[in-house]
Amino acid sequence: MVYSVCQKYHLCTRLNVSFPRSTGNTPCFYNHFVTDREEPFDRPGTPDDSKGHYIFDIPDPLWNFGSGLSYTQFKYLNCSLKDSVLTQTGTVRVEIEVENAGTRDGKEVVQLYVRDKFSSVATPIQQLKAFKKEFIKAGKRSKVILEVPVSELGLYNDRMQYVVEPGEFEIQVGSASDNIHFKKTVRVGKE
Repeated sequence: MVYSVCQKYHLCTRLNVSFPRSTGNTPCFYNHFVTDREEPFDRPGTPDDSKGHYIFDIPDPLWNFGSGLSYTQFKYLNCSLKDSVLTQTGTVRVEIEVENAGTRDGKEVVQLYVRDKFSSVATPIQQLKAFKKEFIKAGKRSKVILEVPVSELGLYNDRMQYVVEPGEFEIQVGSASDNIHFKKTVRVGKE
């Protein structure tokens, strides 16, 4: 019954949290800071050197933020940016071509994450900034357009002022926070 209802309405849902493998590895965030978890330090611990983790399991999430299942498969074929150099009043515009490679019609949630490559304060390794659920018939392709105003690429500096710092930002496009298909770089200049 559930299967037929999901199939009829082409349901596609995504996780809005990351699920840890064990309670010993909580909290578990997709948008953690570089200083929180980064190689080579983010490995399972041992009884002699726990590394701050539960020692019997890897610290990666069981299911990451944005993950989900579908009754079909999707391929990300192409990704292009309208502009790679932007002003502080501009908009990041990304076009993604997605193909339904399965035998059933379905919906895919295309997600756009951003990482500030160089900033004056610590920022997350990725932050969800835009997404779009797109219905694609079996065997067909669709062009998905995602836009993010440059003003949303800001941060709170050491004086607690919200600013958009000039520099490079990595645009990540994928089907989940751990399933990124394309990475592009945009540069934001001074006003």
